[in-house]
Amino acid sequence: MGIVGFTFVLQIIIIQFLGKFTSTVRLDWKLWLASLGIGLFRLVFCFTP
Repeated sequence: MGIVGFTFVLQIIIIQFLGKFTSTVRLDWKLWLASLGIGLFRLVFCFTP
């Protein structure tokens, strides 16, 4: 889970603070929660047989 957590934090930093460099726009909290929910749902069902 260390790699997943690091990737999640890195994505937040890139999207929230490096918008001009990476040509991204900031997300509001609803979109962050939706993204987190989809990711967790996918992670849980990816590893269950």
